[in-house]
Amino acid sequence: MFHQLTGLQCPGCGATRAVFHLLHGDIAGAFRLNQFLFLVVPFVMIGMQWPSFLKRPAVAWTAVFVTAGYGVIRNLPFWPYPL
Repeated sequence: MFHQLTGLQCPGCGATRAVFHLLHGDIAGAFRLNQFLFLVVPFVMIGMQWPSFLKRPAVAWTAVFVTAGYGVIRNLPFWPYPL
């Protein structure tokens, strides 16, 4: 919906298709669709192992800035993996 309204790719655009490719063993295809997924999955795994880790303000702010930064970078004209 974000892409339809703005014409820009959100940080999550392509994540569902990337998970589909991962489940079928196509790591390169998944990476092509959404590189951010490869940062989020380890972060979520750590959070599941140590829930108190996610309650730290520094962790939350880091997640916000990394997500926003990826959202900006993926919409630059030189981004090598357009959708």
